[in-house]
Amino acid sequence: MRLRKLIILFSFFFFISAFFIFTPRVFATTFVADDILENTTWGLAGSPYVIQDDIMVNSGVILTIEPGVIVKVAPRDGGINVLGTLFAEGTSDDHIYFTSLWDDSIGGDTNGDGNTTVPIVSQWNSKGLWYGCNFYFPEGVHLKNVDVSFSTQGLNFWATDASISNFRGRNNKVDLSIKANSNINLSGGDFFGGLYGAIQLMESSLIADNLQIEGVQQYEAIETEVSDLTLTDSTIQNLKNRTEAIGTEGPGIINFERVNLKNANNIVGYTGIEFNLKDSVLDSSYILTWGESTFNIDNSVIKNYHGHAIEDFNEGDTFNITKSKIINNDYGIYLYKDTNGFPPSVFNISDTVISGNSQYGVYGLASYPIDFKNVWWGDTSGPYHDTLNPTGLGNAVSDNVLFDPWCKYENCKAGFSNVLFYLVSKQVGCIHKEYWVRTDCGNRM
Repeated sequence: MRLRKLIILFSFFFFISAFFIFTPRVFATTFVADDILENTTWGLAGSPYVIQDDIMVNSGVILTIEPGVIVKVAPRDGGINVLGTLFAEGTSDDHIYFTSLWDDSIGGDTNGDGNTTVPIVSQWNSKGLWYGCNFYFPEGVHLKNVDVSFSTQGLNFWATDASISNFRGRNNKVDLSIKANSNINLSGGDFFGGLYGAIQLMESSLIADNLQIEGVQQYEAIETEVSDLTLTDSTIQNLKNRTEAIGTEGPGIINFERVNLKNANNIVGYTGIEFNLKDSVLDSSYILTWGESTFNIDNSVIKNYHGHAIEDFNEGDTFNITKSKIINNDYGIYLYKDTNGFPPSVFNISDTVISGNSQYGVYGLASYPIDFKNVWWGDTSGPYHDTLNPTGLGNAVSDNVLFDPWCKYENCKAGFSNVLFYLVSKQVGCIHKEYWVRTDCGNRM
């Protein structure tokens, strides 16, 4: 009898446990149709919140969204416009989600139509997208661990100063749009599948770190126009359809430090850009520039591109390249013919390796000589040139490339102030002689 009771009791607890484990989570639904006119909190108990039209958070008003809350917005022009303050700070375990009402992957089938409506991000056939979270001269922005999906604009800032952390954009047309003298700090971001880009920066500034940008479908992963951008400890990779890693139009200053580009097509600099690339790697990616821009490349690697690793249209650009490697591309550096109306481009090279490029290390169509002295070309015999150095076993160079003296080994220090010498002591009869011998660069050793 006692054993029977134990079996019944065990079966009861097993049934109750199975009920809670296997029963789908039931979400409450709160419909929002009116502007936020007083301080309001959207809590987990009322989630998901369904915005049926465009709403506004008025000036002087705070909308607080608690961790774990899901906000779904009806397609087309629906969105949140913030003039007051939006306080949406999720946790690492409980993000706050903004997505389309058609998105069943978050919060379930809120509109109750099964698979009849599914959001699509496409150039020609986008469906089910909402407009985005728009900040117009807001009084306060507090965003942390926020995810935005299936929108036209994602987060859209106008004349906004804000600090954001751990933002995630998924399948938006544009994930982050920063305009009209906004100043944004972003620490931690994960961007995937943007149709027209991850970040658009226009007449504004962005300081960002620890970003992962992947799978952007068209145009530029990052677009800047008359703006300043600082990006550190970040990765841009696997872009589609020849999408550019970054397209920049000046004036503006772009700083990349410890940034890795992998299968990210190119960095493009137009008219009046200062681009500082430091401690970074461009793998299967390249630099394209024209229009009196300056590229400062320090301790960086450009490699494995099937084309021109650095492609310059010879429109008054300046390249300062130090302690860097341009290796294993088809062409290392390709300089086009002089362009009327522009001064010639200038290359200042030191402590740099140009080797392993299958066609040419440097190929110049310019009518004037370009200075690539004190470069390691991959072999002690120097670069190959059919008349000036036919026995050279290093990377080939074209006419009008000044390459003598060249580095005798990979880690030589180029430039007069850094040239290495060693002291030789020699006894000749009764006379002791000491003299310095140059060891690192050129064929005069």
